[in-house]
Amino acid sequence: MSIIFPIVGCSDIDTKKEIIEKALFNKYGDNFVLDRIGGDLSEFPGNTNKGYAFSTNHPNRLFPVQITKDSDVVIDNYSDILMSLKLEEIVKEMISDVDVIVKSRIQSYWFPPDTSSGDMSPFDYINLSDRIDSFVFFISSQIENKDDLIKEIRKSIKESNDLLNSRIVLDVIFVKNEDKEELIVNIESFTAYADFDRSIRTDNTGIEIIEIKRFETN
Repeated sequence: MSIIFPIVGCSDIDTKKEIIEKALFNKYGDNFVLDRIGGDLSEFPGNTNKGYAFSTNHPNRLFPVQITKDSDVVIDNYSDILMSLKLEEIVKEMISDVDVIVKSRIQSYWFPPDTSSGDMSPFDYINLSDRIDSFVFFISSQIENKDDLIKEIRKSIKESNDLLNSRIVLDVIFVKNEDKEELIVNIESFTAYADFDRSIRTDNTGIEIIEIKRFETN
């Protein structure tokens, strides 16, 4: 169920919700749901209402969205989600022989870079601004022989200069042993709760983290 912060009037909320969802559809061609909205911010001239939305194709991947108070301009960070998904596919291919689940998070800390010039790699995207944080999570329920697993990952990605020379942080996350299919489902919620200050909230995800090891590429 969508959550709406009761900060602006109900009719205003409904109008802004419709405008935001339509603007996102027109921009990306996907259906979107505004999950919540509220709060007067000054991150954009004239102040904005800030909220969170998700694509119906990726319902566990929330991203920030803003709309100016006159409803003329909608600003979104969905490009962060698209680049995260691209990065995941690249890394999955690199380590296809390693038994881990790969998830990534890319987050812009202001307005996201302009990607309208055409297809862009996630590495180029991340390098467009020093106000973008990026993580790749290698998640495993194999809590024995942790060092061996890290060596396997290192070996699989050692030829990728794009990955090793980027500002992407690589974390190996060991979780309590459980059914792999269930773990994959829970991981989607997990990535939505991964903070970039390295604190990990696993509320309502069913995942018990045993240890997090920052991956050393050298």
